[in-house]
Amino acid sequence: HIPFKELEEVTWTKVDQDLTVLVLQEGVVQTRFTHERFRDRVEFFGPEETHKGNFSLRLKNVKLEDGGLYRCKVLSGELSANTTVEILQCSSLITNAIQILCCVTSVCGSLLILCCIPYTFFKEPGSCTGIIYDVFVFGPNILMFVAFVLWGVLRGECFT
Repeated sequence: HIPFKELEEVTWTKVDQDLTVLVLQEGVVQTRFTHERFRDRVEFFGPEETHKGNFSLRLKNVKLEDGGLYRCKVLSGELSANTTVEILQCSSLITNAIQILCCVTSVCGSLLILCCIPYTFFKEPGSCTGIIYDVFVFGPNILMFVAFVLWGVLRGECFT
């Protein structure tokens, strides 16, 4: 453990794009080195943590493009150490929109069951009630199944 007062520099960088995320020099956070993409969104946990040697990075308002490999490098005289952290990219906006569309379509189909089947049955008994019933009963259930499968697969990817 290196005493806080002996630290020269702690630097967080986004390795895959060579961007400086946050720099601490001689105990002072130097925001002028922070890349504009991370400005006002990154910080250390606080002075009580950095004095204990915890230089964890807090990234606020995480965006999809924040995913990637990050490195923390600590320099103190002739000593140096580094560690890397990876932020995984989860599902995109398109896949989330498909999930929501499946769920909304399922709800609409369920509402149509409640409204259309009794109307069709009483207006013309025995007509196409069976077909409509099959479409409106099985359709929403199939769409919900697809939505939940997508959700399960995407959540599984996020946590691996």
